[in-house]
Amino acid sequence: MSLFATMNLANSALHASQLGINVAGHNIANADRPGFSRQRVEQHAMYRRSAPFGQQGFGVTVSGITRIRNEFIDTQIRRQSFELGKHRAIDSALESMENIVREPSDTGIQEFMNRFFNSWDTLAQNPADISARRNLIANADVLVDVFRNVASELHNLKTSRNADIVSVVGEINIIARDIFNLNTEISIAEANGGNANDSRDRRDFLMRRLAELTDYDYITDSTGQVSISMNGHILVSAVSVNTVEIFSPPNVITDSQGFAQFGLRMVNGRGVITPSGGELAGLFAARDVFIPNMERQLDQLAAGLVAAVNEQHREGFNLRGQSGFNFFDPQGITARTISVSTGITTDPGNIAAAGGGGIMSDLRRNEIPAGGMSPIGTPFLLSTIDGSDGWNSTTDHDTDRARNLVAGTVVVSMPLTPPGSGQIQLVEGRDFRVDYVLGTIQLLADQNGVNQYEGVDLEISFRFVTGGFEGEGGNMNALAIYELRRAPLMGNTNIFGNPTSTFSEFYAASVAQLGLDRREATANVNTRQFLIDGYDEHQDSIAGVSLDEEAANIMRLQYSYQAAARIFSSVQSMLDILLNL
Repeated sequence: MSLFATMNLANSALHASQLGINVAGHNIANADRPGFSRQRVEQHAMYRRSAPFGQQGFGVTVSGITRIRNEFIDTQIRRQSFELGKHRAIDSALESMENIVREPSDTGIQEFMNRFFNSWDTLAQNPADISARRNLIANADVLVDVFRNVASELHNLKTSRNADIVSVVGEINIIARDIFNLNTEISIAEANGGNANDSRDRRDFLMRRLAELTDYDYITDSTGQVSISMNGHILVSAVSVNTVEIFSPPNVITDSQGFAQFGLRMVNGRGVITPSGGELAGLFAARDVFIPNMERQLDQLAAGLVAAVNEQHREGFNLRGQSGFNFFDPQGITARTISVSTGITTDPGNIAAAGGGGIMSDLRRNEIPAGGMSPIGTPFLLSTIDGSDGWNSTTDHDTDRARNLVAGTVVVSMPLTPPGSGQIQLVEGRDFRVDYVLGTIQLLADQNGVNQYEGVDLEISFRFVTGGFEGEGGNMNALAIYELRRAPLMGNTNIFGNPTSTFSEFYAASVAQLGLDRREATANVNTRQFLIDGYDEHQDSIAGVSLDEEAANIMRLQYSYQAAARIFSSVQSMLDILLNL
C-alpha cells in the first residue's frame, strides 16, 4: 500500500467520523420531537484481495443512514388508535350528556317531577286555596322548563357533533394531502438508493394521527409510497389524492329544529363512507345512537306524564263544578314541546282538584230533527237519553239534561241519504259551538251568515259525568293525580301487556343506562390508552433517542476523528523524509 493509499484510508475514516457526529447531533436536536426515530450510520470495511496477505483493508465506507424503528409496533399502535379515537369521542359525548341531565341532583328532572306530584298532595289538603293552586302551577312550569332545557341541550349537543364531524373531515383531507406530498418526497429521495428517514417519520406520524380520526387500510409499494383506503375507497395513492366530503343522502332525517343526519363520501367516485373506527365513528355513534336514545327516553317520559295527568284531570272538577279540562297542553307530547295548558295558567281555579262523586257515562246519541236548532245561534239542550229530539231551547229539563260534558268528546254528524250511505261530520268551532258545563250546543253561521247544516237531521254523540261533584273543598281528583307517581304506567310490559315502571323508575333506568354507557366508554378509553402507552414505551426503547448514548457516541467519534487526523500527520512526515532524501 502506498502512502497516498494510506491517506485515502485516513480520509475515509475522517469522513465516516464527521458523518457520525452529524447524525448524532441530528438525533440530539430532535430528541423531543414526537414521532422522530433515531438514526444510525451504517459503515462497512473497504478491502481488496492482496496476493501476499489475502484481504487488505483500505478504510471504511458509509453504506447509508438508517432509522431505527419497529414497523410492527407502529401497525399495532394504529389499530389501537382506531378504537381509542372512537371510544374517546363517545366518552366525551356521554360525559356532556351526564352534565346536561344532572342526575342525581337538586336541579334535575327527577327532583322537579317529585315537587310537581308533591304539589298535588299539598293542594289536596286545601283544594280551595288559590295560593296552593298557584304553587302547583309554578312547580309544573318549572318541570316543563327543565324538560325543555334538557331536550334543548341534548339537541345542541347533537348538532355540535355535526360540526365536529365537519372539522374532522377537514383535518383528514389535510393529512391526506400531506401524506401524498411525502410519498413524492420519499420516492424521489430513495430512487437511487438514498434515504428519506425524516420524511418517513413525518408520514408515520401523520398516519398515526389519521388512525385517531378514522379507520383505514394501507399498503406500501416497492418505491416506499403508501396507498390508503377508507371503506375500500382510495384516499391516497402513489399518483393521486382524493378528498372526503359531506353529503345529504336521499333518506336524510331532518327534525323540526333543522338538524340533519348528513353522511360522508369521496369527492371522486362518490363512494359512501361508513367509518367503524376513529373519532369519526365515535361522533357518528354519539350523534345517531346515544343522544337520540336519550331524547327518545325523555320524549316517552314527557308523553306518558302528559297523557296520564290529563286523563285523570279531565275526570275531575274545577272550582266552578266544570270538568273535562286538560292540565297539560295535549299537543305537547315531547320533552321540547311539553307545556301547561293555557286554561290552567290563566285561571288556577280550573285545576280539577275535586272528584265527581259519580261516574263517567258511556257515549250517548241525541237525534235532532230538521229545524231542531233553528234559528242559527239558538242553544239546544242536550239530553242523557238516546234518541231524544225536539227539546225546547229555552226549557231546562233538569231530569234528563246532560251537564259537565267532557271537553272534545262532542261529535255532530249529518247522515247522508239514502240511509246507510255514510255521514258528514261537522267541525267544532266552525259549524257549531258547545258549552261543556251547561250542556248546550249552537249552530254557527259562516261569513255570509248561513249554515248549510241548519234545517237538516243531525246526530250528536258526547261523553259526560253523572252524579255531580264534591264541591270546592273536594280533593278526590287531586289525590288521584298524586297517586299517579306510584302507578306502573311506563316502560316495558309484563306478560299481561301492562307497563311495569313508574315515572321515576322509568327515568331512573334511563339515567342508569347513561351511566353504564359512560362507564363502558371510559373503560374502553383507558384500556386502549394503556395498550398504546405500552407500545409507545416499547417503541421508544427502540427508536427513542438517549442523550447519554449520543453524547458518548460523539466523544467516541471525536477521538476517532483525531486519530484519523494523526494518520495524515504521520503520512506528511513520511513524505517529507522521502522528499529530503
